[in-house]
Amino acid sequence: MIDADSMKQNELDGNRRQRLSVILVCLLSALAAITICSKSSPIYPFNDWQDANCYFTVGKSILAGVVPYRDLFEQKGPFIYFIHAAAALISRDTFFGMYLIETVFAAVFLYWSYKSVELFCGRKAIYTVPFLALVVFTSRAFCHGDSAEELCAPFLAYTVFVALKAVRNRSFPADRESIMIGISAACVFWTKFSLCGLFAGWFAAYAIDMLIHKKWGRILRAAASIAAGLVIGTLPWILYFGIHHAAGDWLEVYIYDNLFIYSNLEDGGSLISRVIGGLYHGIRNLYFFIAGFILMVIGGIYCVVRRWIPELLYSCAMFALAFFVSYVGGRSYQYYAFFLAPFVCLGFVPLCSITDAFNEKKRFLKRGWCWGYLLLLAAAYALTPNRYLIGVEKKELPQYQFAEIISETENATLLNYGFLDGGFYTTTGIIPNCRSFCELNIPLVELRKLQDEFVAEGKCDYVVTRSGSLDGIDRNRLYSLVSTSVFFYEGSEHTYYLYRLTSLDR
Repeated sequence: MIDADSMKQNELDGNRRQRLSVILVCLLSALAAITICSKSSPIYPFNDWQDANCYFTVGKSILAGVVPYRDLFEQKGPFIYFIHAAAALISRDTFFGMYLIETVFAAVFLYWSYKSVELFCGRKAIYTVPFLALVVFTSRAFCHGDSAEELCAPFLAYTVFVALKAVRNRSFPADRESIMIGISAACVFWTKFSLCGLFAGWFAAYAIDMLIHKKWGRILRAAASIAAGLVIGTLPWILYFGIHHAAGDWLEVYIYDNLFIYSNLEDGGSLISRVIGGLYHGIRNLYFFIAGFILMVIGGIYCVVRRWIPELLYSCAMFALAFFVSYVGGRSYQYYAFFLAPFVCLGFVPLCSITDAFNEKKRFLKRGWCWGYLLLLAAAYALTPNRYLIGVEKKELPQYQFAEIISETENATLLNYGFLDGGFYTTTGIIPNCRSFCELNIPLVELRKLQDEFVAEGKCDYVVTRSGSLDGIDRNRLYSLVSTSVFFYEGSEHTYYLYRLTSLDR
């Protein structure tokens, strides 16, 4: 006769094994997806995405004592730079560190997405994990890998899970969960604040629900818990920039410049026209995450059929504000659509339910995630838009060709002139000596003037450009062209030019 304590212990052991199985499946699925789909992976010669190299240059520079915003001008939040600083501790001149970090972040994202599906389907939700990874990480919105949207996905997925869990259980989030939501919101805000619309939608739906139930005190308690989380997530940056006397630079660049210059809020046109224009770009951008969007719609329809109206309303509130805040600024790039990733799990709820028809085939179901994993490996390779770079040797890339030449000069300095960071700081390991270390997508005249000044006065040993001749800026003929290289990037060929101070030729 088995006593109650033994039964309880067996149940705990079973739950522990189940949790470990889920973690393993999420980790293996993330490893497969990131290895094949992200250019940070070792199977690629280099991650040549300019945004990723901007983050890595700033992160690597932090380790050398450089302070972001004050010493190097870049637009994203400090959280993403410190993630890349951690990656640089692993490898300073490759993206291997980011490959490991991306894999961990992807596994956490998949885990919380699994937990959301589990709320509706139970433990068989584990079979959806490889397929979820396939849909999310082969999308064109995933872009090259190592985007701000990708690194924020785990925090957004956790928020979606907490919301759905509260609705399914007909309860309100616990204080601990609200604090974690606040910390998650802070991490996202200090990475890219335009991704915070999902949190606004979560709290709006949450507050309305509590008002309907006349939970006045619960609203204040939830707000206090979220505020505590926001403080916890923000305090490190206050301390860091305060200690380095750079709080003004931090807030001016990240908040003011992004809000009023990068987003074109100071341009002409009414607020309504800007909103309509932004929403138009957002709808058009859904093409880059079309499979995920279709699954999300299928999940929404299934919620209506099953009369899961509260779950649908919460999800719609989070999606609507996430969509609005992402695009209202008027800017639109294909990776913006990756904000959809936390909602894709809803589309797997009806698909997961189909497995009930195979209940008699227990053996097949027990291996279901294995088949999904094998399909993930094959389909990810077939579908990823980055596949063209697999098999290319490093010596074929301008970044490595120029790095070999630059290495001939001891303690060389370098300027990436007139275009976004092309990865030349990464392959050479050089820390920029110019605050405007590359040209960004922000119309600040003083940044280009600073670059022109460095060229005109010969303040860098080497200059890399994609615009060709420096004759218009290098009026004193301080530089001579030493190498050119042509390579394919984002749909077209680009010619890169490497200039060196003529005084170094002597």
